[in-house]
Amino acid sequence: MRLLELPIHAEIDRIIGHHIGVKPIDAQRLAWLAYLVPAGGQIVECGSFWGRSAAYILSGAKPSVRLVCIDHWPNPADFKKFERGLTSLGWPLGGKVQAIKSVSWEVNLQEEIDMLFLDSTHKYAVLEREWAAFFPLVKPGGIVAFHDYGAHTWPDVQRFVDEVAADHLEHTGTFGTVWSGVKK
Repeated sequence: MRLLELPIHAEIDRIIGHHIGVKPIDAQRLAWLAYLVPAGGQIVECGSFWGRSAAYILSGAKPSVRLVCIDHWPNPADFKKFERGLTSLGWPLGGKVQAIKSVSWEVNLQEEIDMLFLDSTHKYAVLEREWAAFFPLVKPGGIVAFHDYGAHTWPDVQRFVDEVAADHLEHTGTFGTVWSGVKK
């Protein structure tokens, strides 16, 4: 199995919406990848917006897995929608879910990462900075996923993966526009 579809996914779509962010196949892939994270592990998401991808990640993750969501949320209404959506789904901020309002690459995480999901501005220079900030913290065998790989509207994602990330990751598949690999 490489996709994970759960009953809660319809509730995620109802509460957060399905018209923005990851498409259903992308979301099911993220749920599957999160399912692979070991108990007690940590997932870091760069670019959370309204929380659709975060909710799908949480739907597949084991109860003891922590999710760190990093976004600068320049519009306070977007952060409120993010917080309200996750809380309505049973994942209030604090404890299992940590939200950090910041430019992603300025966040100074110290703990190792079991899964890194990059989905912020989709610009090559930003991907370089996020990669430099977080890839060293990804455990060997840890998962790294990129959203919008192959999307014609975001060519920098595919270019970055092909030119940089692919040399450090063993490709595990591309489903929809989610490219994923494990750290060599």
